[in-house]
Amino acid sequence: MKLYKYLPLTWSDDLSKSELKLNLSRLKCIKDESFWFSKPETVNDPYDCRPIFKHINSIHELRDILSQLTDKELGFVLKRYPRCRTRDDILHLHQAIYDSPQSDSAVRTVMNFGFHNLAYAIVNTKLRNIGILSLAKSYRNVLMWSHYAKNHQGVCIEIDMPKNTLSLRKVNYTKTQPQLSLHEAMNEQFGKLVELFYTKSTAWRHEREWRMVSRRGNVIRQVPGAQVSRIIYGLNCTKSTKQKITDFIGNQIETYQIRQKKNYTLE
Repeated sequence: MKLYKYLPLTWSDDLSKSELKLNLSRLKCIKDESFWFSKPETVNDPYDCRPIFKHINSIHELRDILSQLTDKELGFVLKRYPRCRTRDDILHLHQAIYDSPQSDSAVRTVMNFGFHNLAYAIVNTKLRNIGILSLAKSYRNVLMWSHYAKNHQGVCIEIDMPKNTLSLRKVNYTKTQPQLSLHEAMNEQFGKLVELFYTKSTAWRHEREWRMVSRRGNVIRQVPGAQVSRIIYGLNCTKSTKQKITDFIGNQIETYQIRQKKNYTLE
């Protein structure tokens, strides 16, 4: 399967130190056939990997969430409950408030809201740490060249990706934002949290995106069996950019200059 990665890789004499460092990293990735898995916080869609969480409505939901906490997560929660030492202590505290004749629905709602915010913070920590490799189905998308390859000045990398690659999936585009309970988000066997990473708004449908998801983000790593088969130059890619790519990578990867055709299409 051929998939594509658009890159704002351009070269000039007035590059800043940070731009130079970033470009050298991109060139090394191409040469080594390795890929950058970014964290969700760096993506350009403000709704990406951000579900709507249902509020906790019963003591049973609370029990389910507490049962899924790791020791580290439980330690984080217990700091907000000074009189509690175990997850059972937290559960018994909430149960006592639920059962108390003096407790009305407003008190229960406040208690649930406080725990909801704690659990929400834990889930968001899980989300922030994952890594995403975003790929496209086509190298001829005019908007993608404009948005991700510096207005057609950059390049697009063609990747031969094995179809059975672990975690490689097509993005599902929907009109409604994903909604799930905190228990579903924290219990990975439900698969609801995983689905979140492959769901985006229909506003992004034109990208025809495929994704790989890793447990760790902001890292460079290779994908077993994946090979960079071609470097495609944008319409406005300069001679200096092409020369720098050749100097760094050599002739080990085929290159191709994209061209304009009639009716707003690229070839």
